[in-house]
Amino acid sequence: MNRRSLFWGLLFLVLAVFLATTADGSAPRIGMAVMAGMFGLTLILMANAAWFLRRTTNPEDYKGTCPVGESCSGCGAFNYKPRKTCRSCGHTVNASEGS
Repeated sequence: MNRRSLFWGLLFLVLAVFLATTADGSAPRIGMAVMAGMFGLTLILMANAAWFLRRTTNPEDYKGTCPVGESCSGCGAFNYKPRKTCRSCGHTVNASEGS
């Protein structure tokens, strides 16, 4: 969690609340309040995105293989799944576990 981004995000949210409560109906102040609020929420979400992904993603769920293709064991060319033979040389494509 990036504490500096979190701090600045909260600071922009406080600024947005201040601008919104003292707006007196003027459009420029309301617009600045909305902009500051969106910027503050964006900073807070960016600060927590990597932390959230690390906490919710289990590395043991993934085998480290490419989900869309495989390399040929003969010539090494990349082939999209579900192709069983290589486009280049006709050799059998590497079979990954779980396919």
